Amino acid sequence: MPSLNLPFAGRSAIVTGSGRNIGRSIALSLARGGAAVVVNGHRDAAAVDAVVREITDAGGRAIGVMADVSSHEAVAAMVQRAAQEFGSLDIAVSNVAMRKMQPFLEITPEDWNAVLGTNLSPAFYLARYAIPHMRRRRWGRIIHISGFDGFWGPVTQRAHNVA
Repeated sequence: MPSLNLPFAGRSAIVTGSGRNIGRSIALSLARGGAAVVVNGHRDAAAVDAVVREITDAGGRAIGVMADVSSHEAVAAMVQRAAQEFGSLDIAVSNVAMRKMQPFLEITPEDWNAVLGTNLSPAFYLARYAIPHMRRRRWGRIIHISGFDGFWGPVTQRAHNVA
């Protein structure tokens, strides 16, 4: 039974986009709760390394994995690495997003695909590859972070993000 102070003891997590901002805070919170954490980023290895260092310096377990989560192969490899490194994958937090502001009629098919390929597909890929590990342990949590846009009516210039 996990301690109330360490509710995630014995658990492992992946947090995509966790080199900075909300993802960083989630990764640090999970680590403070006892989880071993995969800190993920795509472009800024220094930011990912800094979060890993912050977790390990505080006595936690973490690894950094640079992966483009718009690639299902990269997500599959990241999930496999988490399971190999920590023995399981219990918590998957999909936190990456692109928030372009464009009037609807100025959104090109390429813009549309870029936003969905960043905001929607990675959530599917992470859940798809994480669930088998969670099923084996009969425990898991999948969290998809979404922006305010999808819940607030007067959003303009964000049709691709709202979708």
